[in-house]
Amino acid sequence: MVSESLKVSLMVTGVLLLLGGLGYLVFTAQNSEKRTAETIKGTAMPGLLMLTATNSSKEQETRSIYAHSFPDKKTSSLGWDLHAYTGAELTRDYSESPNGEWVIFAALRDRIEGEPLSEVESSWQLYRATYASLEEDNFTEALSNAERVTTATGLLYDPSISNRGEVLYTALPENEDVGAPIAASLGTIHYVDVKGDDQSLGEGISARWVDDYHFVYLKEDGLYIFNLLEEEEKKMLSLLSPVTTATTVGVSDDGTRVAIATVDKASLLLARISTSMDMAEGVMTIPVAGKSPVFLPNGEMVAIVTLAQEKETKQFTPILMMYNASTLKERALVPLSDFEPSSVTITDWFF
Repeated sequence: MVSESLKVSLMVTGVLLLLGGLGYLVFTAQNSEKRTAETIKGTAMPGLLMLTATNSSKEQETRSIYAHSFPDKKTSSLGWDLHAYTGAELTRDYSESPNGEWVIFAALRDRIEGEPLSEVESSWQLYRATYASLEEDNFTEALSNAERVTTATGLLYDPSISNRGEVLYTALPENEDVGAPIAASLGTIHYVDVKGDDQSLGEGISARWVDDYHFVYLKEDGLYIFNLLEEEEKKMLSLLSPVTTATTVGVSDDGTRVAIATVDKASLLLARISTSMDMAEGVMTIPVAGKSPVFLPNGEMVAIVTLAQEKETKQFTPILMMYNASTLKERALVPLSDFEPSSVTITDWFF
């Protein structure tokens, strides 16, 4: 659930952007009587969807954080706000803990002006902050006091933060091309506790918290769950091998549903999980190529990023697709035509 402080911050960010002449990006669906942006059959989508993306209209191609408001049908840059108050030159991968008390995001502080982003990828580090005890108007103060929790020299991405402020992230070898699919066996899951101690837990990618002591993640042959208390892993679901970074995982806030989206194998899979199950149950799949699945906080819907090819220009446009998590029936779409197709990922969904 999104905190009131974040809502206030986004409102302030939007006003400042408008005053600065940058405005909001407003998306509308094209040539369809049955579909419109944000709605299908008159059903409005709720909340804020957090994105990391590159705005193709900008002169300098850099990834930043955006928030899409379904009720307002507007997208604004939160990366601008984080830059102003944290000193980070670039920001991405913003998400909150399920209880809304902790924030995790990636920031690049040591980049030399004009240096290509591709050459300084190892400089990205993760920062966490809490604003549970702060007043609503002190959200940006909390971010300015964000604690750096990584010192990695390789590629790190896909962070997840627990209700207690513990962090999971994936580290990849520094010489790997993060733009191409990388085998899950080359990834390493890292766990950072509340004191800041960073521990490698073994191979894997796309780790997501299930509760305070368990998380799921991908290995080359399927979905696994890890028990931090007993330091044991258990296979929950077999997947077509080899699994790569073209496959990504999302878990509902209550830890009972998992979504697995794949680009190269063109499928979206949903299943029910629990820490007491031997295997995932109620598996459903639909043939759609997508990535970065996230659930609505109540678990009723799941969103992914996919691509659509425009008939006239033949160019690809990133699309946000929302599905009913119980039936996998399509609920809504949002074209994101102002963003580079390969750059868009979803990082969180708030009420």
